[in-house]
Amino acid sequence: MKKQQRVETPLSSKSSYRYYNDQSWSCTGCGKCCTMWDIPVTRVEKDRLEKLIIPGFDFEKEKFFLPMKKHSNLFLIRKKNNQCVFLDTDGLCIIHKLHGEPVKALACRLYPFHILKWSDGVVSASFRFDCTAVSTNHGEKIETKKGDIFRFIPELEKSGRRSSAVYNHTVAPPLDNLRELALSYKDIILDDTYDLNVRLYYAASLVDFHAAPEHSEYITTMKKEFRYDTVQYLQENGEDFGYTISSAEPVDRIFKMLFAYLLSGYARVDEEVRSGFMFSGRVKRAYSILAFITNRGSLSKLGKDYPVTSGINIFDSLDKSVLGWDAKQILERYVAVQLESMHFCGNPGLNLTFEEGIRHLLMFIPVTIAVAALHATVRLKNQENEKIFINMDDMISAVRITDHTFYHSPFFKLRHVKKMIKWMLKEEKFSSILKMIS
Repeated sequence: MKKQQRVETPLSSKSSYRYYNDQSWSCTGCGKCCTMWDIPVTRVEKDRLEKLIIPGFDFEKEKFFLPMKKHSNLFLIRKKNNQCVFLDTDGLCIIHKLHGEPVKALACRLYPFHILKWSDGVVSASFRFDCTAVSTNHGEKIETKKGDIFRFIPELEKSGRRSSAVYNHTVAPPLDNLRELALSYKDIILDDTYDLNVRLYYAASLVDFHAAPEHSEYITTMKKEFRYDTVQYLQENGEDFGYTISSAEPVDRIFKMLFAYLLSGYARVDEEVRSGFMFSGRVKRAYSILAFITNRGSLSKLGKDYPVTSGINIFDSLDKSVLGWDAKQILERYVAVQLESMHFCGNPGLNLTFEEGIRHLLMFIPVTIAVAALHATVRLKNQENEKIFINMDDMISAVRITDHTFYHSPFFKLRHVKKMIKWMLKEEKFSSILKMIS
């Protein structure tokens, strides 16, 4: 992938704008965002929408907005047949068609933008890859959307909350230090001098290095040479990292189950459980996850739009898979977007520390490759290929699955999940995972 320079456009003496430019979006009207996801509205938006005149909608006799139990001022737009009640048969929004886009709820207008105003005045923006157009890089570059992005800022700031982040629970350097560190990880992962698995191994090792209390000074007193020195270390030791990966021990059965468990966390669609009867939905979901991690289930049980993978062994698929160049570009673009914007940590969203967030992002990569391998295996199941070639479409489908949970799934806030990801990213463990995806 061609390296991109950081874009920093001064907005005022106290703010700047950060994004990774190699991402594009223009709405294709596919209606996906009106079907898979819950759509929250504030009480003010609900009251305003209920005053609209819409044929077939009687807001006095029927409830189209359901209160959220944990947020007294938020409501969810009701769904019918698992899609927003305002989605018309032609796949377009009824409110938009009758009254124009500005009338819609902020959540509807905002998607697929992910925009944060940070505590130091910096604005960061990215697109969400679970949108079809974004994952295919279809449409206009994000730099052309600057006007739209800054029109959203006043509405987003009404909550009174700005984003921030710390490195970990004991180290809290200036945000600019964290941004510089994030860009160092971007330099590492986009440096195609070495194979992707070597770059990931080094990135995971760097997380462990900085996690040691005696090394926190590298983050708190970051020097100008930090990024250069970081990449230089990869170039000096890349061959040794490659040897470590190639000689890693094969993963055992328990390790495979834990990896599959994490995969199920990145892949599951919680909205499908919430749309039905909660208790029975959770029981069915728990059974689906158990079946999946013991290789008796299907990806389709974690999300209705996912392929049926019953009878396909995840690790056999990985062992036979070859990651295509175009597929790798999509994955690397996703990672670059997160690192340039620093949207993988802090609040809103999961409110992970930088250290937790970078681990979350690093684990995202082998998991997404595994999902792409399952897609490729399903696509080629009637062909007797010794090798399974993961193409661009396989990776697009996989990224859309795993990005859906990346920012908001409570699964990744669970203490045991954080510990599991940290354990799997230890050098001796992660080298075994990387050997699988090599």
